[in-house]
Amino acid sequence: MKKLLSAILALVLAAGIFMPASLRANEIGVSVSVIINGRPVAFESQGPINIDGHMLVPARAVFQALGFAVEWDGAARTSTLTRGGDTIIITADSAVFAINGENRELDVPAQIINGTMMLPIRTVAESAGYVVSFNAETNTVGIASVTRAAIALGASRSYAIQDDGNLWVWGLYRNEFGEEQDGMYGARFAIVEGNYSTVPIRVMEDVAAVSAGGLHTMAIKNDGSLWAWGHNTLGQLGNGEVSDLDAPIIQPIKIMDGVIAVSAGNSHTMAITADGVLWAWGSNWRGALGDGTGIDRHSPVRVMDDVASVAAGHSFTMAARTDGSLWVWGDNQMGQLGDGTTEYRFGPRRMMEDVAAISIEGFGVAAIGNDGGLWTWGGWGSQLDDGTEQFNDTPTRKMDDVIAVSASDHHTMAVTADGTLWGWGSNWRGALGDGTEVYRPDPVRIMDGVAAVAAAGSATMAVRADGSLWTWGDNQFGQLGNGTTETQFVPIRIMENVMLPPK
Repeated sequence: MKKLLSAILALVLAAGIFMPASLRANEIGVSVSVIINGRPVAFESQGPINIDGHMLVPARAVFQALGFAVEWDGAARTSTLTRGGDTIIITADSAVFAINGENRELDVPAQIINGTMMLPIRTVAESAGYVVSFNAETNTVGIASVTRAAIALGASRSYAIQDDGNLWVWGLYRNEFGEEQDGMYGARFAIVEGNYSTVPIRVMEDVAAVSAGGLHTMAIKNDGSLWAWGHNTLGQLGNGEVSDLDAPIIQPIKIMDGVIAVSAGNSHTMAITADGVLWAWGSNWRGALGDGTGIDRHSPVRVMDDVASVAAGHSFTMAARTDGSLWVWGDNQMGQLGDGTTEYRFGPRRMMEDVAAISIEGFGVAAIGNDGGLWTWGGWGSQLDDGTEQFNDTPTRKMDDVIAVSASDHHTMAVTADGTLWGWGSNWRGALGDGTEVYRPDPVRIMDGVAAVAAAGSATMAVRADGSLWTWGDNQFGQLGNGTTETQFVPIRIMENVMLPPK
């Protein structure tokens, strides 16, 4: 009789009858894959599952991949996740978790499934500052941090994000925001003379990254939502519509969620979601979007997977994948694709390996290798080669030990590992910041203690390690933000507490 009862009990347990939800096997949900910072996560036993639209993931495997230490208390049925100054405490069968002592609610309770602590990833990861995306077609969860970009230069206008997430703009605004003096921006810009502001004006809050295109701007908020404004004649805002040249979008509109990086080109836009998928929209002249066609897209289209970073220029694009390979496509009239030709490409083509970072402005290109070597090509010529006026259609190694770079059509700025800022190329209107207008074929030292730099046209801006923002060069539309329109040949300090890039 005891054997019979034992057998019946075993069958009941195996079937999950009268069994707490936290103990049931993974047949209760659909299998889910997880990608963290562009790389898939491997699971030894119990994998992630989707239960009625809620993604539950193994706490230990996922948060260790995010750099957390994970401790399990079997008696309390609690997982403690720690990293730096952050502590997250999650208890099985509880719909409440704590982060740094503050209680938060979960969409569904954490559960123990097949002996593994499973937690609803979106709420927990977002509370820890990550962006989470979900692809319903592939049942894939992406988890990543926003690639922070605190400064951007566009067509005679400048942007900066401060530590508190406030985004500021100055310089020529008419082409982007229109001449109407109604709406949020109209009211703010109505107080300045003409069509430009020579001092910073606050645009929006809670911003993590900004990118300025030809006549449009894109910004990512801390929650991973992507916002756009400006001209939309070719669908470059990505809202599914186009607008006339004299009717730009003057207030930010939300385009999509789950975005960790964005690059606004001259008339097209590229964005990466947390699962490493690259999306494109806007002008597709000469294949700028990389979807294999020349058809303009007014809404995001999927281009490729496993992408770590992207840069959009004047009708061409470059993307570095998670394996370090660099892919290029689009217009190539200045050799900006770096493949030794001037033939444009409608789809991605692999052209370089071991790439850590890329920068594009107009037709100029710069790439940093994993070894810190800086390579340059394309451009109108002078800033990217040995001093001649001929453009380069293949990469040329320019300097070593580089950690950040910004390439414009006519000059290039690079930061080395010791924080030194270097510049070379055209020095029209003091673009390099060395106090002269003398063309420099080789890098010259500009300033120390620099954390980030941006160059466009003949203007430059740099953030120092103390969070101060410095600008110099062309200032005809007030794009230097110092309250004047006078050209500046050396760096001037204009703002404090600017957000620093991650170390």
